[in-house]
Amino acid sequence: ERVLNHELVELKKVFHKKVIANIGGSTEEDYIESVKRISTSDMIGAIELNISCPNVKEGGIGFGTNPETAYNLTKKIKEITDLPVYVKLSPNVTDIKIIAKAVEKGEFIKIS
Repeated sequence: ERVLNHELVELKKVFHKKVIANIGGSTEEDYIESVKRISTSDMIGAIELNISCPNVKEGGIGFGTNPETAYNLTKKIKEITDLPVYVKLSPNVTDIKIIAKAVEKGEFIKIS
């Protein structure tokens, strides 16, 4: 709420362009709620879905280290926003290509 009601309001006074909102969370619900809220601001031009930071484990698996979890989160985020979504991947995986392909698949499955 502070970002929406204060930080972005102040930023708009001096910076007259849209910004990228970096979204992280401990649960899938955290990500979804944050994206829903931040997407309402006219200052936001894109979402950076941060699944590379050390999140609290969900079901024993981090968001950025499991292709299925990365796919599901990306897909759900794309379903709730029309903004471009960039996914920040973790380098701490055995094969980043597997995660990237899962995210890409989730990126293009938007339900209208």
